[in-house]
Amino acid sequence: QVPGFKQIYPHVKQLVNLVIGDKPMAFKRVVVVQYPREGVWSLGLVTSAAMKSISTRAGQECVTVFVPSTPTPFTGFTITVPASDVIDVPISIDEALRFVLTGGVLVPDAQASGPPDPRVAEIARRLSGGTDPAA
Repeated sequence: QVPGFKQIYPHVKQLVNLVIGDKPMAFKRVVVVQYPREGVWSLGLVTSAAMKSISTRAGQECVTVFVPSTPTPFTGFTITVPASDVIDVPISIDEALRFVLTGGVLVPDAQASGPPDPRVAEIARRLSGGTDPAA
């Protein structure tokens, strides 16, 4: 019953299966980076070490980060940043994609800063195909 989710869910499910299915993509970890400008933090997925020429030119180790966009996390931006500028976030890739897909509504339980909103549980149930997301 949530507007738009019925149209988006099949695509997100396909992406999640691609990312964490039998043949996962090369997402290595979930991070935050200051993007698109300093002071604005964006959730991203580290895909690899940066190209050698970029790290050499930067004079330090760099990593390539895919920054997914809302509401279609299979689109986004690929950026290369110094490895020292990324901060690891202790959540799974699946949790990160749900966070992005919902525009930040579905915050992983361990990362929530306040009491859970009962409406969020209903959205999570619908996104997971009607099953309990905590199961």
